[in-house]
Amino acid sequence: MAYAAPPAPADGLGLATAVMLGCMVLVSVFVTLVAFNDYTALDDALNGHGSHSLDEIKDADDLRGLSFGIFLLGELGTGVVFICWQYRHSRNAEMLAGPGGLGPVFAIVGWIIPLGWYVLPGIEIHQSARASSPPAPGGGPRSGPGSGLAIPWILLFSAGWVGQTAGLFLHPGGLDTKEDFEHARDAALAGALGGVALIVAGILGAVMVQSLTKRQSQRIRQVIPAQAFAPWVPVAGPPPAPGWGSPVAAPPWSSQAPPPPPGHYPPDPPGPWTPLQ
Repeated sequence: MAYAAPPAPADGLGLATAVMLGCMVLVSVFVTLVAFNDYTALDDALNGHGSHSLDEIKDADDLRGLSFGIFLLGELGTGVVFICWQYRHSRNAEMLAGPGGLGPVFAIVGWIIPLGWYVLPGIEIHQSARASSPPAPGGGPRSGPGSGLAIPWILLFSAGWVGQTAGLFLHPGGLDTKEDFEHARDAALAGALGGVALIVAGILGAVMVQSLTKRQSQRIRQVIPAQAFAPWVPVAGPPPAPGWGSPVAAPPWSSQAPPPPPGHYPPDPPGPWTPLQ
């Protein structure tokens, strides 16, 4: 028999994830404002409005590229913490309700499958949320209510990344011709719209992580005291090594000596020896 640890609430990890998502909301606001400023400067230059010099326009364009680099660094750190939380959330859900759905593997793999990363993480979180809730009357262990935020969150997050990626690839890399100004303006607009989507996604993500973590922790505390979770599971292993065998109980103590075997006589009592007559 081996001991399987019961699911552990992810309160601390959930809080850290929500805080980092909140920080990324602030970074996304900065990226969006910089992109809108770049778009305005480029559009004014193309339409002959405003009084921006060429150096000011280039500075605004360079600042947008710098802000996107800051966003990537922040997103990388936040993504690692988020995936750790998602894996723990999915693993706990599987321990509570048994295997089903995409499972903990897709809490990680879902983020690296081409095109699948736009929907799979949200589906996995929604399924784990159903397994982490009390089952519906007459339903199975995964019939609880899911998350109403998981799907909108992943769609907005994916839309934001599409906008940021489009802004990166549309940028001409220089501002030498009118076509370069037009492409740079379109890139700035795509980045700004993507930034707006990421702001909303970050807010929804922070609320989602906190609410799902709290719901799952409550479910764990309900299940464990009720002994609905069996921590002991049999595992296959080698047979025990041979030992000395079962101990044999000794006979009860007695002050009388046991009788001699047949044909044997007890020795003479001690005393002076006298020859036989």
